[in-house]
Amino acid sequence: MFGNVLAQRPLAPALPSHFIQPCKKLRCALIAGTNNIEIGNQGVYSDNNVIRIGTAGTHTDTYLAGTVHATNSSGNAFYGTTATGSAVYGQASSSGNGISGFTSTGTAVLGQCSGSGGWGGVFRYGGDGNNCAYLGANGYAADFYGVVTVNGTFNNYSDRAAKEHFVEIQPADLLAKVLNLPLTEWNYKNEPATRHIGPTAQDFYTAFSIGTDERHIAPMDEGGVALAAIQGLNQKLNEKDAEIQDLKQSVAKLKAMVEKLAGN
Repeated sequence: MFGNVLAQRPLAPALPSHFIQPCKKLRCALIAGTNNIEIGNQGVYSDNNVIRIGTAGTHTDTYLAGTVHATNSSGNAFYGTTATGSAVYGQASSSGNGISGFTSTGTAVLGQCSGSGGWGGVFRYGGDGNNCAYLGANGYAADFYGVVTVNGTFNNYSDRAAKEHFVEIQPADLLAKVLNLPLTEWNYKNEPATRHIGPTAQDFYTAFSIGTDERHIAPMDEGGVALAAIQGLNQKLNEKDAEIQDLKQSVAKLKAMVEKLAGN
């Protein structure tokens, strides 16, 4: 059984003194558990098979040259926590990956954000507010800024088993709301060359009171309203058809009466 390896124990006489001095200042005299390695950290008495480098509040940066490999047969291979800022940060200056993950099963890169405010999120890709992807941001699973292209099928989860509180709708009422919904042509401020046609989220939310909030329109909601309006329009057409049939029958009766009178 191996004991602990502490930073104040130089393995060779030629080891520079500044490698062990920080640990002396931190009084790394605690020898706890087994198979631990503490560098610049006094260790935790209950630790076993743990490597600790640096002390929170004292050491602010760690620079590791070359490739850092983290492996684990189960659980987390690499795990970072922080109160503010980035728990895990990677940057590639010219090529390669800042942070990459690969797995045959499970999750290659996993993050969790416990805070409810702000736009930090678990993962952010992109350097500005116009072209960014935030995963797990501001209470949402993902937020994308800019053009999102799906080279394939985009599926909204719509399983009946996942839904509840079904309420019947009135297609005719929704049709009337669609007819009164302001529709304009416009562009996003960060995409001046790309034009679109549609309502604003505020007008859509005011008219139908559905969706997450008054700043977003879900594709399934927009499609659902369109389908309901089509049903409402079909109802009106059926009503008109019935009226036309009644008028035709009335005209036929009047024509028969006129012909009968003319024959007399």
